[in-house]
Amino acid sequence: MQCAYSDMPQKKVLHIKELTIPCGEMVFFVGPSGIGKSTILEAMGLMNKTIMDGCEKFDYMGQDMREWWNLSDKAQSKFRLQEFSFIFQSNNLMTNFSVWENVKATALFQGMTNKEAENKKRNIFEATNLMELLDFSNERITKFSGGQRQRMAFARAIMPKFNVLFGDEPTGNLDPSTAQTIMGNLRDILKQNNDKTAIIVSHDIRLATMFADRIVLFHKVEGNSEQPVDGENKNHYGLIDNKSIYIRTDSGWTDFADTKYNNERLSEYLSQQMRDETLGKEAIQ
Repeated sequence: MQCAYSDMPQKKVLHIKELTIPCGEMVFFVGPSGIGKSTILEAMGLMNKTIMDGCEKFDYMGQDMREWWNLSDKAQSKFRLQEFSFIFQSNNLMTNFSVWENVKATALFQGMTNKEAENKKRNIFEATNLMELLDFSNERITKFSGGQRQRMAFARAIMPKFNVLFGDEPTGNLDPSTAQTIMGNLRDILKQNNDKTAIIVSHDIRLATMFADRIVLFHKVEGNSEQPVDGENKNHYGLIDNKSIYIRTDSGWTDFADTKYNNERLSEYLSQQMRDETLGKEAIQ
């Protein structure tokens, strides 16, 4: 699958040669900035038609997702509401709503009653480190900090039913300790519901090695050569192939060549890969 944006339809921003995401896994997308990590979320989450014409099948639970772009906005919205949940770094909360109104909004749209929502309220606030706001949940969100609002976005995402949760830098506004706690709670939620999947875009390699079942490293390549970017060459795009995938095992991590890593070693290796591709191959020779 290849991706581009409508204003520059011939400029490829991402080429996905090979990618399978099993149900029930927490998957982290990592890599340098500007190589299509958010782009793939837009395509997979039916947020923006970035899939280039002529691309091969894009399968979700036995359905070819390309066909959904031919349907009405209403039909697409209904599908997203039933299948997906989202956490954005900018949180996208409704500023004229209270904390609790924001948190339960999507669940109510799905058909949950207010009573059912109230029964889940405490557990949701605990899971997202929002207990300090439990007694202030009817206050407008404008009274609270950016970190608190980001935790509200997490709460809103796990409150409703979903099959896939997409997170675009969801911990970017959180301190490391809070990010670790919330990501651990999210992993627990997934493990309690084996059919639920989370796909997280992040620059935090430490979090990825701690909590992911699978890490996908986006490579930054140039032109049609699929070689590392050379200096300031701007004709680049992101590439995902079999060399991009790192899978957690009982003893640590493994890659396409069956190389073994522990968390620390993989974190160091991925961080170095990202630094090298950010600088360009000329800068590191």
